[in-house]
Amino acid sequence: MTSNARLAQLSHTILEKTKIVTDHLASHNLTAPSWDVDGAVEFPIPESASEAYTARVDLIAATKELHDLTLGPKQGLSWLSWDISPIWEFRVPEFVPLTGSISFEDLTAKVVAANGFKIGVMNLRRLIRHAMLNHIFIEPRKGFVAHTSASRMLLEDEPMAN
Repeated sequence: MTSNARLAQLSHTILEKTKIVTDHLASHNLTAPSWDVDGAVEFPIPESASEAYTARVDLIAATKELHDLTLGPKQGLSWLSWDISPIWEFRVPEFVPLTGSISFEDLTAKVVAANGFKIGVMNLRRLIRHAMLNHIFIEPRKGFVAHTSASRMLLEDEPMAN
């Protein structure tokens, strides 16, 4: 799917899921959270309301993806620079192949050898999976890491790499 088509698909999903959520709220006389000082602080749809609950979960995922795509990898990374500093510090992008993938175990061994300090596989996996929440790296299959356009920028884009 092209990125333009994905943007359109996400906007359609957001419209569809928002209608399900707002219809549920209206039919149950519920109010969504707001930033008003006296506003609700938790979303009032329980898991037991499965259609509305699932729509809300899908809505959250779709809005995050739309947000991230409209920022684009470069601007998105610049907004996250404080959050991904260990990725730079440990030079992780250097050790992930541009094509294919690498196991967390092999990646950890390379990071340790290059940086001269000990970090365990579990801790590096946690760090990388945290970055994956922001589309930095991907786990194409369980236990393996590959580049995304965002993580590749950390390797190839001079201002991002520094």
